[in-house]
Amino acid sequence: MDEQRLRLGQAIRAARERKGWTQAELGKKVGAARETVGNWETGTTTPRNKIAALEETLGVRLSGGDVGGEQQDSATQMSIPEDAIEGLSPRGLREMKRRLEARAYIIRRELDRDEQMREGDE
Repeated sequence: MDEQRLRLGQAIRAARERKGWTQAELGKKVGAARETVGNWETGTTTPRNKIAALEETLGVRLSGGDVGGEQQDSATQMSIPEDAIEGLSPRGLREMKRRLEARAYIIRRELDRDEQMREGDE
């Protein structure tokens, strides 16, 4: 098992635990089985096709040099320069749309949870 896969697994586990989620809860949010999440966290396997979903759901970077680093605030992340869209293939546009919709869903869920917590405090 290589060190990079182990660091990735540790970052996934740490981010999941900060959210207070079980492996099963994280798996449900990203469309994976609890056992699969466990394998990612131990470095047995890597979440190749789930990296983007994990980053969005956990709010951490799992690709690139700063594995485990906090992502920027959602307002900064959601701004897309107009020239970034120009020239994208239909597939690229669909992927961008999917990521934005996933991010918007997460933000709505966080806002709803915050609102419920505030209502409970009143």
